[in-house]
Amino acid sequence: MFSFRVLVMLKLDNYKKTKMRQSIFNKHKLHSARSMITSRSIEELFSIVVGSVVNVKNALRSLVLLFVLAVFWAPGSVEAQSAQNPQSGSIGIQGTISADPPSEGAIISFPVSGQEIVSVPVEISGICNPELLVKVFKNDVFAGSSQCGSNGAFSVLVDLFNGSNEIVARVFDDLDQPGPDSNKVVVRYSAEGGVSSGSDSLLLNSNFAKRGANPGTSLAWPMAVTGGVGPYAIVVEWGDGSEDILSMQLPGEFNPSHVYDKPGTYKVVVKATDSLGETTYLQLVGVANGALVADFSIDRPTVQAANLQAEERSIPLWSLYLMVVLIFSTFWLGKRYERRRIKKLNQNRLA
Repeated sequence: MFSFRVLVMLKLDNYKKTKMRQSIFNKHKLHSARSMITSRSIEELFSIVVGSVVNVKNALRSLVLLFVLAVFWAPGSVEAQSAQNPQSGSIGIQGTISADPPSEGAIISFPVSGQEIVSVPVEISGICNPELLVKVFKNDVFAGSSQCGSNGAFSVLVDLFNGSNEIVARVFDDLDQPGPDSNKVVVRYSAEGGVSSGSDSLLLNSNFAKRGANPGTSLAWPMAVTGGVGPYAIVVEWGDGSEDILSMQLPGEFNPSHVYDKPGTYKVVVKATDSLGETTYLQLVGVANGALVADFSIDRPTVQAANLQAEERSIPLWSLYLMVVLIFSTFWLGKRYERRRIKKLNQNRLA
């Protein structure tokens, strides 16, 4: 009986040891399987990452190649659309950039200080820098203007106040920036019929010392007559041989207009006389700018040759478009091939 019990206990002990060994083996096998799965996952992830990096590299290389081709080929297609300026058949647009005002003033050479003037109008003349506008003032009142000629000289017809007149010439550039004043000339006028220096002096004035319009279009010039006794007779000489005669009952503004036929710079002289016979003058500068005319008379063979050249040079652009399509297609096919390769590799490992 004792021997049977000992035998049973030995059997049970062997069974427990066998079960324990089997459990340890199963755990080791499970750990090995997990390690294998983890290594396979890492390998697959590594393959995907490497494949993505390779695809990104290929895409970057393709983009660099595309950029190089665009740099070398694109100017050819753009050149067909560009042209040198100015060219025949084009209209130029010109702008003015701010500049310093004139640094040198005009010099009045006639009349001279201390001179007695016996009749009006008197011609104020002198030297100046060419192309500048010269405005003449008498006792700080605008008396007239003239464009400085290419010979560096100017002349302005002005009337004078009765008594002493301080005459100053001032130059202006195209931006209406004033330069220094000229030398001051003081003259005296005392003849009968001279413009008085009181508040009722007959005067002509305008805010525009210089005004222009294109030939064939109307040039309107706002002016005003003040002082004196109405009615007034006004004569406007436009400098091209034509004149207008106006009549005004009361002092105030008036707007004479004229059409110049040819481009150029004209001396406009306005004369006003009141009912007492008192007369005043105002000289201005009229400009016929000259309309811009576009010449579209281009030979047909020249146009056809230019179109053909543009078509030939536009071919590289189509090549660039095709290359872009090929690059993205290649990238997509490579990506698809890489996925199929990874899938097949995983299937082989599982098998």
